[in-house]
Order: sequence, then structure tokens, then C-alpha cells
Amino acid sequence: MLSYRERVLEEERKDEKQRPWLWLLIGLLVFLILFGCGQCAVVSTIPQASAQIESELDADYGSWNVMRFAGIDPRILDDLAQDGFYFNLNTTPSANCFLP
Repeated sequence: MLSYRERVLEEERKDEKQRPWLWLLIGLLVFLILFGCGQCAVVSTIPQASAQIESELDADYGSWNVMRFAGIDPRILDDLAQDGFYFNLNTTPSANCFLP
């Protein structure tokens, strides 16, 4: 007759032998469920209009239209003149543009 401790150890050994098969079956079941879901997504009919992934942007490499800008605020020129004093910037202001 086996003692209580020996019976518990024997049942633990049986559980250890059965666990790999249990995990293998669980893993196989999860794989089949995920594989089935993926196959249903691939096989299902999706309207082609909702699956458009092409860009509708057009590139224009031609010359741009000429744009005129407003004159520069004289206060900006004063600030630049002060910065030029600190950083030795040579600037040439004019009535319509500002060129370094």
C-alpha cells in the first residue's frame, strides 16, 4: 500500500507526462482558429472601390507662377542690422527686397 506522499508524487508524474500533449493540442487549436480567420478574410468578397490604395496626387515639375511679396517692415531691418553688428553680417537693404 502506497503512502499519501507517494500517491501525490505519482499523480504529479502522470500530470507531467500528460502536459506536453495538452499544450500541443491547445496550440494546434489556436493555430487552426487563427488560420481559419485569416482564410475567411482572404476569401471574403471585398468591394474593389473600398480597397483603393493608389495616390491621387499629381506632380507638376513646370515653372511656378511669379508671386509678389509685400515690402519688408523696416523694424525687421533694424533688428537685422543689430544682429549684423553681433555676427558680422553684410546686408544690403533696398526698397523692394533684402539681399544678404
